[in-house]
Amino acid sequence: MRVFVFSYNRGQYLKNCIQSLWRHMPNYPITIVDDGSTDPEVIETLDCVRGYADVIVNDREEKSYLGGLYNNMQFALDSSVNCDLALFIQDDQQIVRPIERFDEKHWDDYFSRNPTAHELGTTFLKRGSKADSDGITIDCATGVYFRDPRVSKRAYFTATGIFNVARMRKVSWRFGATEGENNLKAHDEKFSLGFSAYPFMMWLPNAKSSKFQRKGHLHALAEWYRCSGFYPYRDMTSDEVNWLKYRSIEKLPYAQDILHPLGLKPNQDWLFEDATKSIRWIHRRLKKRKKKMARNQALNRE
Repeated sequence: MRVFVFSYNRGQYLKNCIQSLWRHMPNYPITIVDDGSTDPEVIETLDCVRGYADVIVNDREEKSYLGGLYNNMQFALDSSVNCDLALFIQDDQQIVRPIERFDEKHWDDYFSRNPTAHELGTTFLKRGSKADSDGITIDCATGVYFRDPRVSKRAYFTATGIFNVARMRKVSWRFGATEGENNLKAHDEKFSLGFSAYPFMMWLPNAKSSKFQRKGHLHALAEWYRCSGFYPYRDMTSDEVNWLKYRSIEKLPYAQDILHPLGLKPNQDWLFEDATKSIRWIHRRLKKRKKKMARNQALNRE
């Protein structure tokens, strides 16, 4: 299995992600796919890891094959011809425990017993998420959870986890432009997606957004109000890992119950989305602005 790290303009997060891979998955080859970052810390980090990892950088000055998360994921899919499985991880995620033979056997069992499976979700569940609490089906034979598509809009696809790239290449899979589009494509292909009862990675809570090279005042206000920042996890202890592996999987693995972010206040909310989405009036204003810009661009093209 090869690991693909997708990066854009968050040097502190990228460094933390790579260091966690080196600590906990030292025997897996790594490819970093950077989407043309301008952050000096990202550029310095990429220079430092060359020789230890393959580094692919999208040159935005040229018409490139790369560009955007899903184009970069397509590049990873097309370039992983020598392996059946690939781990896709983003720069604001972290590996929180060592990967052992127990995990590798779990992945193999899942894919061998589920011939329609194209992906295994490997992140912890989010407490408070309707998709991660209502309508979860537990498969004790393989140690995975399945989401009810009537509850979750992402029951068939998620952008991170272990992908069975061999099966995806068999159907000439092409990633769409959005997660919703990819979820629909996976449904149409009759693919299935399970979520591991033994997760090993997670998004950092309250992470700063990297979607825009320049943030407006409303975006900055939302991140200030939500205390967005850099909160890496303490690695799980051996006792915590043993509990995770040998507990009854009916005990759902919620990140907020198991993981320990450094620097986050005890009563602080854990946010796993752009801060603007959690403040309705800001989110509505930014959506209106985005629609207006799209209409203006369409008129200019005409």
